[in-house]
Amino acid sequence: MGAWIALAMLVVAGLMLVLREDTGRMLGVGATDVAAAIGGIALLIFLASPVLGRPRGRVGSLLRDVGLWGALALLVFTLYQTRAEIGALVASLRGDPPSQADEATGSTAINTPPDAAPVGDRSIRVRVAENGQFFVKSQINGANVRMLVDTGASIVVLRHEDARLIGVAMSDLDYSIPIRTASGEAFAARVRLDSLAVGPVGLRDVEALVANPGALHISLLGMSFLSRLRSYQIEGAFLTLRG
Repeated sequence: MGAWIALAMLVVAGLMLVLREDTGRMLGVGATDVAAAIGGIALLIFLASPVLGRPRGRVGSLLRDVGLWGALALLVFTLYQTRAEIGALVASLRGDPPSQADEATGSTAINTPPDAAPVGDRSIRVRVAENGQFFVKSQINGANVRMLVDTGASIVVLRHEDARLIGVAMSDLDYSIPIRTASGEAFAARVRLDSLAVGPVGLRDVEALVANPGALHISLLGMSFLSRLRSYQIEGAFLTLRG
């Protein structure tokens, strides 16, 4: 019985590794971590069941079973190592769009606030990362900046290094605004961005903050950008931004 239980657990672990992008997060733990834990427990069940359930002297049979289950474990490990290629194949068979693939919808922006000046009227879909978060490649004042989409941030917040990259006059910054980050409390300076775009979805004159050096590991795409879009929506493994 223990061997069958272990086999079922290994099958579940293998499926989670292959299709992990669809399983998302479980209580804050990634599907890959859950699958690794299931595989480890399955191996322990298998190793314990022959020793506890068989009479002594069945060494040959035990070694045969160990070899069989070792081969199954190797198969699961191989699936894990090639998970990116298998995931891409599964996504292509299902017709899923690639990460950050532009949707040339050609739709016209409606209900846009008067102060919003969209650069484009298209939409973009972003696939969730393995850790359950959404990362985007943005263009700020013409420079490429990697950002984390954070609907809990009331405003766009830039790393000190990214602010320098996009041409902010660092000597004019006044770090007087208290902010709370994952590392604790920090201070930031208020700035206005000439333009901020994620693919074809963009705005001009975006309010933002620049965090003091070392306060952030990645810039945050907050609500001063998201709330001015026509819409933003999370469905399953995708975030859709509509300009």
